[in-house]
Amino acid sequence: MNYTYQNSPSDVPKTILLDEFNLTVRSSGQETVFPYSKIIEVQLDRSERKFKTLLSIEGGKILTITNRTFTADKRPEDQSRVYSTFVRVLHFHLKDKSRAVYSSGSSKVKIGSWAIAAILLSFVISFTAEYWEISLINPFVQVAILTVMMGIIIMTLSISKWPKHYEPTNIPLEFLP
Repeated sequence: MNYTYQNSPSDVPKTILLDEFNLTVRSSGQETVFPYSKIIEVQLDRSERKFKTLLSIEGGKILTITNRTFTADKRPEDQSRVYSTFVRVLHFHLKDKSRAVYSSGSSKVKIGSWAIAAILLSFVISFTAEYWEISLINPFVQVAILTVMMGIIIMTLSISKWPKHYEPTNIPLEFLP
């Protein structure tokens, strides 16, 4: 099976070929072969109508594959049906030939980044309020209260995207188009 995609209008189209033992990436006339046994993690994610698969390969390489491509005039083109088939075939090959860890949802790093940003924003808001003398309470107490409130908001918004592990034979359907 082969699948061609572009992650953004400025990207060069990439074609991935799946054969019995290897995943081959073709781009700009170059070809890179990755044995399935070298794929150590598969992560499925989605945001609105954009679905993506992140493959972590031994040596630190990460391959991001989406359900999109772009036309010559830079308009996005949805190819969800082919992407869904590609993901299923990829999982079929990986289940016996790889020791990969399978997860769905946003990465812990992304959620952690939001948490750190919330803490920093809490400090900025609190000390700005203290500077302008509109703070009603101690700025450190205010930071703690704002951090807890923002943490609750972040958790509420990202609970459905919290990383979950799955088996390659049981792909979570909410992460397929």
